[in-house]
Amino acid sequence: MIFPALFVLVGVIVWRTFAADTGILYFIAAFFALATEAVWSAKYLTAETLGQALMTYAGFAALYLGVPQLARRRGKPLLPEAGGGVVLIMSLALLMYLSTGPVAVTGIWGLAFLLAILNAALFIESAAAALPALSLAGSVISWLILLSWWSEAAAAVGLLPSLLVVVGLALVMVGGYLWALRQARRATTAAEEVPQGVAQGLWLALIAHLFLLGVAANVEWAVPPWPLFGALAVVTLAFSTAALAARNPPVHIVSTVMVGLILLMWRGVAQPRGHAEVGIAAFGVLAVFALAWIFVMRRFSEQAARARKTRRRPYRPWSSGLRSALPCWYFWGWSLN
Repeated sequence: MIFPALFVLVGVIVWRTFAADTGILYFIAAFFALATEAVWSAKYLTAETLGQALMTYAGFAALYLGVPQLARRRGKPLLPEAGGGVVLIMSLALLMYLSTGPVAVTGIWGLAFLLAILNAALFIESAAAALPALSLAGSVISWLILLSWWSEAAAAVGLLPSLLVVVGLALVMVGGYLWALRQARRATTAAEEVPQGVAQGLWLALIAHLFLLGVAANVEWAVPPWPLFGALAVVTLAFSTAALAARNPPVHIVSTVMVGLILLMWRGVAQPRGHAEVGIAAFGVLAVFALAWIFVMRRFSEQAARARKTRRRPYRPWSSGLRSALPCWYFWGWSLN
């Protein structure tokens, strides 16, 4: 009964905040609401109370997202503008309770859902407040939460759900950073630069490859390889497309090279078990993809060149694509040996 009453109480304080045109009342109320959630989770979060906890987290997360947006629609944003994002980051940190202990196994889908919702909320808040550091901090905390869950419960949950969570979070981050970059480009003039935090945010999403590298190194999960290969295909295509949309070819290059390293790790684990032909075919598919992407980049090169004509180094999709393809051919030749 405590959380419905707390929700109503915070709602009354939000109403008073709008009436008084000050954000301090809301931020104090949000702090104590978060503290209450944390204390309750530390003492009472079990497998039996998991459903109530998920409803509580989701309800308050919606409140924390909606209040700053409603204030902006009224033309009187809450000050400081970073406060709304800080509240969301603190709410995100609460999910650490779902990543450890007895609820880690049963709470996987609730954790994945709340990670996606809170990351999306942080992208919206950081774009509205023009503070890309909020989304960057949220991405770092999200990966730390997922790492904590991975080390605690991934073995018990199984390979396919674990891969779905990693790939899903990576796709949410890729989509969020592309959306934030588009909003930032709309807000800047031709003479202005897009903030670096927005332009370089895709690099944090590449951490998904490290989780896939861990799967490739685990002999129990590396064979059969089809779940891992499916996750690699989705992630590789997502990052290559994002690099094209963001006009950031190094993201495509690094992603392709990291996939080559993952396949190399997988080859060392799986080839003694009779998967040599599959390994050769996988390296060949990756190399063909890297080379084919040159032609995809060529198709959009004129638009990218216009966007980059003020920079010192011209945009050369051909050389970028070739640099990403060379490691693939090297790994393929090594697997033949």
